[in-house]
Amino acid sequence: MGTKYLTDLDVDEHSYSTGLTWHSDAAGINVIPETTQLVHNTTYYVLQTVLGCDSDLLAITALEFDCTDMEITTTTDGIVCQSGSVTLTAQSSGVGNDIYWFDSTTAPNPIFIGNTFNTPNLTTTRSYWVAEVYTEGGTGSGGPLPSYCTPTFSFGCTSGDLIDDFILKDASSNTLLSHLGSGCSPNGYGDYTMDPNLTATLVAGQTYNFTATANFSSQRIKIWIDFNKDGTFTDSDELLYTSPVGANPTNGSFTVPITAIGNTTVMRVFDNYSSIPTSACVTNSGFGEVHDYRVTVVGASVLCESPRTEVIAEVNQTLPPAPLGDSVQHACGSQSTLGDLVVLGDNIKWYDTNGSQLSLSTAIQDGQIYFATQTVASCEGPALEITVDLLDKSIVPTGDRNQTFNDGETLVNLDVNGTNLLWYADMDRMIPLLETTVLVDQTTYYVSQTESGYCESDLFGITVHRLLGVNDAAFANVMVLPNPASDRVTISNSGPIESVELYNLLGQRVIGQSAGMQREMVLDVSLLSSGTYLLSIKIDGRTGIFKIIKE
Repeated sequence: MGTKYLTDLDVDEHSYSTGLTWHSDAAGINVIPETTQLVHNTTYYVLQTVLGCDSDLLAITALEFDCTDMEITTTTDGIVCQSGSVTLTAQSSGVGNDIYWFDSTTAPNPIFIGNTFNTPNLTTTRSYWVAEVYTEGGTGSGGPLPSYCTPTFSFGCTSGDLIDDFILKDASSNTLLSHLGSGCSPNGYGDYTMDPNLTATLVAGQTYNFTATANFSSQRIKIWIDFNKDGTFTDSDELLYTSPVGANPTNGSFTVPITAIGNTTVMRVFDNYSSIPTSACVTNSGFGEVHDYRVTVVGASVLCESPRTEVIAEVNQTLPPAPLGDSVQHACGSQSTLGDLVVLGDNIKWYDTNGSQLSLSTAIQDGQIYFATQTVASCEGPALEITVDLLDKSIVPTGDRNQTFNDGETLVNLDVNGTNLLWYADMDRMIPLLETTVLVDQTTYYVSQTESGYCESDLFGITVHRLLGVNDAAFANVMVLPNPASDRVTISNSGPIESVELYNLLGQRVIGQSAGMQREMVLDVSLLSSGTYLLSIKIDGRTGIFKIIKE
């Protein structure tokens, strides 16, 4: 921070003080000159003399701040399509106490304070610069504004007693805020604190000139700034200007107090016909209008500033083309939504014929027209027009939900009633299968059909079970007799049988029985309906499937 001396330390003196005396020791014996150079982490002692009497000593420890530790750690560029305000963000190391935004690499004063900067309306790409700063006493930051009172009028601004134009300039005639042709605000109150184009940065101790223009004579103006950001304009230093006489336009100036603390806060401009408004919150005033603007007050001196980092506000002038897709698209079933239509592009948005934006879950109607756009680099392009042809679904194919197969058989060997069959490995149709796919034991396959003039049906699931033959050693000596059977089925084996279960072709278990490790057991099937059943036999922890016929 450069060389600093005792005179750079902040000491508040009594109004009758005749001077300060500095000492290097707590006992007050060794007097040192005020030009003594400060040393890091050293304690100095000072007293003041008031009406010939010396005060007690005040201890002050000087701590040197390392400016090189400050930096902007991250920034986020912003983008807008063709024109508008761009949002830029920055994060700092936290060593400093503020983030300043500048409109050039060498600008002496910031245009905004805080992490998030909303630029004025831009029509071309430009850069801003941001730095972390350490200020003496702190400058506050951006953030939400408090709520303020709303003045009221008996007649308002409809008769020309308004702030139609308001222009604010610095001492060098640089325009800081230009609000032209604003007209009469509803109920005589205009809140412009959220408009990024109607804000200004003011520096403590500086003088500013303004012009307020109405459409009628004898206007009286008052201007306040809520420096401490407490939601009121009642502090003694917050009233900055009062019209000496009625006029139109009103030309005046005000000075921001040198003691003003840094803040992003509100400036209130109050216009009243003929008489001076009594307060910033007056009610039932006669004719007039009030404008509130957001202002950033720079109220502290910058002791350290990090290197400035460039942040780019991009204005994209290039519109993307319409997304790709068929102009007529077939959708399947009454439950179809926009999400079922096929459109290729980035950040797709959907609209109806009235221009209302629609969600992907919107149900689509037969013969209706929908519009799809894509958005690239903040620019939304022209729309693709799509007409929906909504087809009815085919009926679900039929067959047994449990079917048996022999080694080497494929999907084509399964018994399914339907046309134009399509096979899948999953219920979401993400994994299509060829009909030549070799069947795998205990696997469920899914099949649909597409009838002429209809769309693809819902899926029908079939679980397959491998029939065991002489090559299955664990079941080589299993006998199931008689088969077909009318009342009883005997299951026998040369070794122990753990359990048997009988299933119909819907996959429902109709008989289940533990064999207790016997070599033979009998199932009573007399009460079962005639048809084909699958017999599951468990031996040595393995399961075999046998087909039996009930007469």
